[in-house]
Amino acid sequence: MILNIESPVNKEKLEALRIARLVSRAQDGETEAFGVLYEEHEGRVFRYVFARTGQVEQAEDLTQEVFVRAFHGIRSYRDRGMPFSSWLLRIAHNLVIDHYRWVTKHRSVELADVQLASDEDPVAEVEKKAEIRRILEAVPNLTPGQREVISLRFGAGLHLAEAAAVMGKSIGAVKMLQHQAVTRLKRILETSL
Repeated sequence: MILNIESPVNKEKLEALRIARLVSRAQDGETEAFGVLYEEHEGRVFRYVFARTGQVEQAEDLTQEVFVRAFHGIRSYRDRGMPFSSWLLRIAHNLVIDHYRWVTKHRSVELADVQLASDEDPVAEVEKKAEIRRILEAVPNLTPGQREVISLRFGAGLHLAEAAAVMGKSIGAVKMLQHQAVTRLKRILETSL
């Protein structure tokens, strides 16, 4: 039997194996291996946290804290059949919740301007910023579960199974939450025109 290394399934398996080796090396104290894990996962964690907070500076700070916690807790990581990124996003999820608990006790949260760096036409860029702002302003009108699924699926770009693992829910429950969230956002955006 000939194995096609180029097939998407085999590429995913090889990638999962590569990440597992990096995690193992990081658990053995290799800071370089953890550095590679950081570089490869920082963007996804940042997008997830940004989707939850709407503020670049806050998202940057919280993302760094996620990796500090991951670095200190890497030895306790166990592969439970989900990608390593799911473990990182679970840390991010808990950190965002802790952050909002603290914010609720200490001050109000304001939505910051979204900064986009692009070579696009300035008019198109302004329109895109306005649309993103409308969506970010509508997201707080969702239930906490709906906000979470939107952040995981569209902010962090997770697949349904990964989002379900992070949320501790079934894939069907995540599909339902996503459908409800998208439907509700669509209604909110249509009525705000």
